[in-house]
Amino acid sequence: DYGNNDSSILPPWMDRHHHFDRRRNPLLVSLHNEILQFYDLMKPRDYEVSERMKLVEEISQVIYKEFGEENVEIDVFGSMATGLFLPS
Repeated sequence: DYGNNDSSILPPWMDRHHHFDRRRNPLLVSLHNEILQFYDLMKPRDYEVSERMKLVEEISQVIYKEFGEENVEIDVFGSMATGLFLPS
């Protein structure tokens, strides 16, 4: 039961001050706020994006050296391209 505001039972993305008081916050506003808090917890941090881009560049340089830069086109795809990858 999330109605008792006991922070020990809240999911890790929710702050301790999150309230499920339907008189103060309509249910959809509470859901919206929880989604934003979840995203903030799960979004890739700047250093994670930077490290992944460095890795892509290092791998690209190896491939370019082996096959020639003019013969290869390298693109990231999937969750890396969209920025939706999970934090490491």
